[in-house]
Amino acid sequence: MGKGAKEPDGAAGDQARGVARKRRSAQDAGFDRWLGKQLHAIYDPVLDEELPERLRLLIEQFEPRDESASAAEDREDEEKMNGNRPQKRGGPVGGA
Repeated sequence: MGKGAKEPDGAAGDQARGVARKRRSAQDAGFDRWLGKQLHAIYDPVLDEELPERLRLLIEQFEPRDESASAAEDREDEEKMNGNRPQKRGGPVGGA
């Protein structure tokens, strides 16, 4: 709308705004499709590349371990953490 032009009021205004919303959402959908195609064109070849050896070895370090060894280590870690917790003081607040 130009300078001095007023947006329609009432039902006509609601209808005009609805058409604008529909047109804008259609434009958004078109842009979303275009953007998706551009991103795929850029990044799909990267996904096809082989993983570098250093990164593969690092990831292997985080793979799940044997369940029994893992459970024993988890218990040891928990015991260490419990041993390092500060002792709770007894008695009323303010130390009696």
